[in-house]
Amino acid sequence: MTTYRIGPDERDLTSWESYLSEFELNRIKRLASEGEDDDWRSLKLNLNELRAKNEKIYERILNDPISELEKGEFVLQRMLEEHGGHFEINLQFVGLDKEYYVKPEQISSKNVDTIIWFDAGIMWVSQLKPWFKKAAWKCDKCKCVTLVDNKKSYDIQKNKPMRCVPKNGGCGSFSSDSPYIPVQTGDLPVTKFELIQYQ
Repeated sequence: MTTYRIGPDERDLTSWESYLSEFELNRIKRLASEGEDDDWRSLKLNLNELRAKNEKIYERILNDPISELEKGEFVLQRMLEEHGGHFEINLQFVGLDKEYYVKPEQISSKNVDTIIWFDAGIMWVSQLKPWFKKAAWKCDKCKCVTLVDNKKSYDIQKNKPMRCVPKNGGCGSFSSDSPYIPVQTGDLPVTKFELIQYQ
């Protein structure tokens, strides 16, 4: 008979739970209160600071970084959900000692499964664009405002209504599933919609 378990053994998680509860609880609570569903969040742990507070976890990270990262993330996720955060969260290790620095040209197979840091050059830079989750369109004809959901990385103008549809909740409807499908036909006049600020 095969048995399954969810996550690591509880005995492996005790030290992580103690550490996060004692030193990171306020940050975890803040992340839980600020976060929204499906948003990407991370908690960065400075390894120099962690070493001063818990030498055992620090040594385990150096010996088996991937396994310890998984254990820490498992406990972090559980604690986040206990404080009302319903989204995935990542754990990141930063602030590693200089002795673990490796020149990029000297990275080799001996570094596999170890924790190191190295210099890296920026290969590509682009402008950051804000993501507007909803667009508020004011109809020039009836003056009603329609809120339209906007997909991430999607051109906000592509969801713009094309005509005033006063029936069935078109103009003035505050739902993205309103039946105003953007259409352009010769026999229907196109209405002007203005993108406005709306709260």
